[in-house]
Amino acid sequence: MVPLYVSIGLLVQLTLLAYPLRANPTGAPLAACSTLVPSHYASPTPCGEPCPYKISVISGNLPRPFSYRCGVQLELQLQTSGPPFKGLVVQSRISSATFDGSSSFVGSFVSGGSDWKIWNCGSPSATHSSGSLKTSVNLTWKAPGVGSGKNVTFWYSIVADYATYYVQLKGPDLVPYLQSCTSGQETSSLESLPLNDQVANTLVCHSDVRNNLLNVSCEYSRPPSNTLCSIDLQPFYQCKLPFTRSLTGLPSGAHTLTVLTTDARGANTTTTTRFNITGPRLSCTVLTVSTMLNVRCTSDATGIAAKCSIDQDTPKPCTIPYSKDISSIAAGSHQITISITTTTGTMLTTTESFIAQAVLQLNCVAGVHDSILSMNCNSSNPVKSATCLIDGKAAHACTLPYTRSVSALSVGIHTIAISASGVNGVNGSFSTNFSVQAHLGLSCYTAANSSILVLTCTPDSPLLLTMCAIDGRVSTPCALPYVRDITGLAIGAHTITVTATGVNGATAVVTEQFTRPEFLICMETFNSSILTIHCNSSKALKNVSCTLDNKEAHACVLPYVRSVSSLSTGLHTMNISATTVTGVVVSYTVPFTLQARFTLNCSRTLQKSMLSVSCSSSNPLVDILCSLDSGVQRMCHVPFVFNASSLRPGEHTVLITARGSNGATATSSLTFQINAGDSMICNSDVTDSVLNVACNAGVQANKIVCTIDGKGPHQCMLPYIRRVTSLSLGRHRLSLYLIGDNGRNTTVDVDFFIQARLNLQCSYVINEGAKLIVSCIPSEPLARVTCGINNETSQSCSLPYTRDVSILPQGIHTLTVSATGTNNVSSISVLSFNNAATISLNCVTASDAPIDSILVVNCISSVPLSSATCAVDGEMPLPCVFPYVKNVTSFPSGVHVVAISAIGTNRASSVALVHFSVVDLIASCSRAVDGPNLYITCDANYPIQFTSCAIDQGQQKQCDLPITLPMESLSKGIHLLNITVNAVNKSANVSVRFMINGDGSVVL
Repeated sequence: MVPLYVSIGLLVQLTLLAYPLRANPTGAPLAACSTLVPSHYASPTPCGEPCPYKISVISGNLPRPFSYRCGVQLELQLQTSGPPFKGLVVQSRISSATFDGSSSFVGSFVSGGSDWKIWNCGSPSATHSSGSLKTSVNLTWKAPGVGSGKNVTFWYSIVADYATYYVQLKGPDLVPYLQSCTSGQETSSLESLPLNDQVANTLVCHSDVRNNLLNVSCEYSRPPSNTLCSIDLQPFYQCKLPFTRSLTGLPSGAHTLTVLTTDARGANTTTTTRFNITGPRLSCTVLTVSTMLNVRCTSDATGIAAKCSIDQDTPKPCTIPYSKDISSIAAGSHQITISITTTTGTMLTTTESFIAQAVLQLNCVAGVHDSILSMNCNSSNPVKSATCLIDGKAAHACTLPYTRSVSALSVGIHTIAISASGVNGVNGSFSTNFSVQAHLGLSCYTAANSSILVLTCTPDSPLLLTMCAIDGRVSTPCALPYVRDITGLAIGAHTITVTATGVNGATAVVTEQFTRPEFLICMETFNSSILTIHCNSSKALKNVSCTLDNKEAHACVLPYVRSVSSLSTGLHTMNISATTVTGVVVSYTVPFTLQARFTLNCSRTLQKSMLSVSCSSSNPLVDILCSLDSGVQRMCHVPFVFNASSLRPGEHTVLITARGSNGATATSSLTFQINAGDSMICNSDVTDSVLNVACNAGVQANKIVCTIDGKGPHQCMLPYIRRVTSLSLGRHRLSLYLIGDNGRNTTVDVDFFIQARLNLQCSYVINEGAKLIVSCIPSEPLARVTCGINNETSQSCSLPYTRDVSILPQGIHTLTVSATGTNNVSSISVLSFNNAATISLNCVTASDAPIDSILVVNCISSVPLSSATCAVDGEMPLPCVFPYVKNVTSFPSGVHVVAISAIGTNRASSVALVHFSVVDLIASCSRAVDGPNLYITCDANYPIQFTSCAIDQGQQKQCDLPITLPMESLSKGIHLLNITVNAVNKSANVSVRFMINGDGSVVL
């Protein structure tokens, strides 16, 4: 068989050059597999007509022109008639008019040579194996096996130098020889064909040139199964009858079109037709690089205006060369039409085809503000779905633009990666870095009245220090919530600025406004049943009105004076409202309490030394006390009759004190006269069930006879003393009959009362916990007990009585214990005690275990705290709040102490000491052998600052991790490497032992 030299189109992909004017000696990168475009900054160069770089078949036993046997190998030669080249890429794909990077591969390259090698890109392809200059390269290609034969096109790209390269060059096509690719058997003679297939095929084609387009139609007797075309004996390419193709690149003049058809039986038929290209012409080449469409045009006429349109779009003015982003165009085959108006007014038009690849390009910008990450992205196509990944962890679905809180991330540089799917079904990705700074969020609000400002703040992390300043004055340490007296500030608007420092070292500054309003402050005084209200205001007042108990308001003047005798007992309110001279309405409500009122009216009569007393009262009487002539008050009853014969002559006074059922008390004083000559004066007293009667007589008695209640006369003597426990409760009468030495007899009646008794003896102690404990010993069983301190309302209590007095001010206080016995008799015990204000403070660490980073101290106090300071290991005390948080990473190992000083709202102070331990530095090292070196890496429970090393007891020197030891520098035998690992204020030693054998191997 005569060797047939056929130019075969090869796809040669440019390789990524390491630097200008030099091809990558390792061949093309995989990134160029689907585009055949290198990553050069320069634009590709059109190859021109004719292209100097061609590929020919130099051996392979082709069964027919432009066909191949399935499963056999072909020898191809790439050669240049122009400048030499350095880089090449060749691929074999299913035939197409333009390059399609998504089309399937057909066959594969095998073996490799001195200047080329196998390139694994979907299917074995070919690329250069060195960057040397070349004028020709021989390649070996193997056709697909039986049953898989398809029409094949060889595509190739050439690199002459860094700035000059040619991409997506197309050669002619090869078609499979059907007999060899379907059954593996060849039919070599017509006699083996069916009779109706033995008639020769006829093929006649016609050509027509219009608008730089060649239109071809053919007539044939047997339909072709495959058609190849060639112009001017150039390499054949796949075509389909009828067809239209651009004449761009062909010169004016006569040309020849060759059409080769293959019918179903495998027979080939060839015909030729001639066509002429006349007049001015427009020739354009189209190249797609990624998402950019690049069009370059040449013409033998001068153009003055150009219009471009893609597919069916309206033509728009454009500039040649023309570039357009086609990322938004659907993937697949498209056409671009270029029309140029020449200086003679002629319109030249050409239409070129191109393939748009499906792509999705993402370009994102990330930023962090106030612990919020914001990610804004631009995409070449609308995004259907996206997945976000921070620092390679926890991939999750997300939407664009993307926002999220990064407060939980550590301070430093982080990475966010976004993978997206476009509506065109193509995926894209983008990653970028963002920085997280130490952040402290702080929100505050104020509340103020005429005298007090309260500032409340909420931080998003524990605070180390807060400073406050009003109206731009000097900042001073303050505790939150911050309470301050603002009576010294002017009326109107003010600002307070809070500067806070968190335990993470971040600071935050918040400025809030507050207003000290116009104010009115009032207070009341009582004088008998007269209420007087005095007021103080920030401005002069007008239109003052007063409202009692929320009833009808009435005009009034200040100070306000009125009688409250007509009001009921209990709590009342008086609201004072007025308008300042500046037009601001101010008001103040004064609460006041009216105590219960009680009146007592008593009268007396004196007949024959018998004093009778009777009383009337506004309320039922509960308790009555009587005294004679400023003597001791004793329980009594009214009305009562008193034998005054025992009194000395002259004026006497009876004082009656009574308590009504409403709790109020009243007194009444009665005077009476005892004349001289009245008989003996006697006084009686019953104490602890013992009756004592003492008399003062003007004569000496020879004999005295006594009776009680007219019973049991018995001789007695004065003073008369007798136990009366056998007598019933109530009033009794002792009658004394005296026989005087003057011969006169005198009878004296002495009344006395036996009352129910209740003695209450109470005592108290105050323990170290500021607990007041009161114990009482009653003479009778108790039915009810009430307790009250100072002026507070007494509450029911039980004995012994316990009360927390830590919240009471320091000083003297009064406790009143009122008790009622089961005999319905009441008694009161009043105790005074001195309260020395105290506070107990109990502080502990959050964990008993040694600490390696964060110390947390919690404190519990017996009273609320107004302020506290904390100091570690004797450093300067600083204001602190609880829980107290401090970073102790830099502290030396061992035991440390926190001194906490606190002041309670009762102004008492206390100190607590809390001990804590900082863990030692624990380090470990691992070792590995890689070639001639020993590699050692170390890790520790603290951040490592630096390491120092010494081998075989040598001098310690600083060394960096990982440690690299060249084995060749050490002698044979056992070696010991001592490593000192250093952290802040801590260090640890690690020893690594290894042995170098005689053959140079290492034993760990």
